[in-house]
Amino acid sequence: MNKGKGGRPNISKPDVGQPAESIGQQALEAKEAGLADVARLLASPDDLARLVQLRAEVSSKLTSARSTLSSGAAAQIEAAKYGLQLLDKSHRHIAKLRQCIDKIDHLCAECSTLVENHEKIRALSHAHANVAQVLEELGDIIDLPSRAAAVGDILASGDDGSFVAAFEGLTLLEGTANNIKEAWRRNAKKKADLGELAQYLTQMDAHYIATKATYVRPRHYKERLMLEMEAAASRRFAPLQALCGQHGQHNTKVKYDQDCNRVLTEARDYLGTLTDVERCDTSGRPLPGATDAELAMLQIREEDVFDEGLWLEALLGGFAALETELAEAYDFVSPCFPPQYNMFDSIFQMYHVQFAQALDTVGQVSPSLSTAGQLKLMQWVCGYQNTLRGLGMQEELVGIPVAPLSANSEGQPGFALLVDSYTDRMEATMTAWYKAILAQDLAGQPQQMSDGTLRTPGVIDFFRMLNEQVSVLEEISHGEVLLSAARRSLKLMANFVAAQQALLTPGGAAAALAGASAPPGGKFELNFEMVCAQINNSVDCYNQSLEFTEHVQVCSWLYLGQRLQHIGSVL
Repeated sequence: MNKGKGGRPNISKPDVGQPAESIGQQALEAKEAGLADVARLLASPDDLARLVQLRAEVSSKLTSARSTLSSGAAAQIEAAKYGLQLLDKSHRHIAKLRQCIDKIDHLCAECSTLVENHEKIRALSHAHANVAQVLEELGDIIDLPSRAAAVGDILASGDDGSFVAAFEGLTLLEGTANNIKEAWRRNAKKKADLGELAQYLTQMDAHYIATKATYVRPRHYKERLMLEMEAAASRRFAPLQALCGQHGQHNTKVKYDQDCNRVLTEARDYLGTLTDVERCDTSGRPLPGATDAELAMLQIREEDVFDEGLWLEALLGGFAALETELAEAYDFVSPCFPPQYNMFDSIFQMYHVQFAQALDTVGQVSPSLSTAGQLKLMQWVCGYQNTLRGLGMQEELVGIPVAPLSANSEGQPGFALLVDSYTDRMEATMTAWYKAILAQDLAGQPQQMSDGTLRTPGVIDFFRMLNEQVSVLEEISHGEVLLSAARRSLKLMANFVAAQQALLTPGGAAAALAGASAPPGGKFELNFEMVCAQINNSVDCYNQSLEFTEHVQVCSWLYLGQRLQHIGSVL
């Protein structure tokens, strides 16, 4: 490299060509840009004072540039390594693909001569499969005498517990014998050609007939079977019957602090010192975390209480498990017995009576159940009845009767007591609501509707609440439960109409306002606008009652239609 004019270096052109010249040119341009940048930064003598600061900034930028260049170079190197790995992997796959293609070509070359013999190869394959089947049947025929002797020994022992094993063995032998007879029939063989094998077949048929005559037909075996199954059903339901009678008894433990706040969770260290606690007040709202000082003063006590949610969960879980057993008996147990036994009907009666007895016990305590608990029990009963309908049970058998051994002194089924308890509570709640609604109507002013008539919102509020109560039961059933609720609703509507009419009688309005917002002296007279509003309310109540009745009739028509159809078939 030589010095040229102006002190600039003359860069000779490398032999490698244009790339090296481009790199040298870029380096020269970078140097000139740097000199220009330095001249710009040090344009005045005052800029020399900032020389240290500029050096620091340049050093920082240089370090950042080197770091960026290093990381970029590392990323490029990693990408290059990954690309080489992919290339190597692709090379291996291509080599493997070539081997597979060569193998396919080799196999195709071998098979090219077999196309002409395709029919012979297919016939040979069929012959091979037939020979394998014949060998398997020959093995069954060879084992037939020993199997027949084993079944004969089981039958000769007279052990009732070996009935299932004997029946299974005879069933297998019967299948083998039928295959043999069918094979000889296809080949037009005579019975005499069977030789000794015919004796085994005749002996097996005799054993099979004797088994049916011994174990299936006699009545005393059926009676003993029914008694054993009834005892087994009682044992299965015993824990559930005991659980039904444990309503109100302590079934869990609850922790409280000294202020009667419920302790949900607590944490202690290895020394037993309280380190954390989660609590809620009597209304269920969570309380803030306790400080160290509050934790040190906190006193936690444990009490035995009755949790209805846990009791219902265990009870409904047991009901569901036994309901599943009943469906499994229909699918798997009933087909194992002769049709004239009506085995599923017998099993259904055993389970149905046990369910009825359990519900009788629950019905006795239904008034003390929560509304949510009553709804859950009614929902399960309606689902159980739908399961019975799906299993083909007649409608008169689906109902829940009074159990024969029930302690129910009222003579009503437990399910009916449960429904009555719910509807009693619904009636009491709705009665309190419509009294409050009427009092609120009298305390307010009539409103003019779009048609110019005067009305109060009481009728609309009453029927909205009534429809909400009935809609809850519609989700459960359109049958017995909905009909019971409809009867109570009709009673409530009659009482509401009577209460409305009583407002128009002398002293009726004051009686309705008693205890609510009655004026001093206990006297209250309706003005003309309020009288018109109450008359219009009566008309509106009539229309709402018709709509409600039609809705309930449509919802319950399926259930009523089935009942009427059954009654018509009986008559």
